[in-house]
Amino acid sequence: MITAGVIAVEDARAVLIDAGRAAEQTDRDIHAAIAGGFRDEGLTP
Repeated sequence: MITAGVIAVEDARAVLIDAGRAAEQTDRDIHAAIAGGFRDEGLTP
């Protein structure tokens, strides 16, 4: 979605952080998951 230009990186990050918090993950785990996903997709977190 980001690489297609449908959603901005900042917006995607905000939604993912909200989802992680709703799932009661720690901030550390949330940020690690986001960084890993972005890295796997060739994006800079």
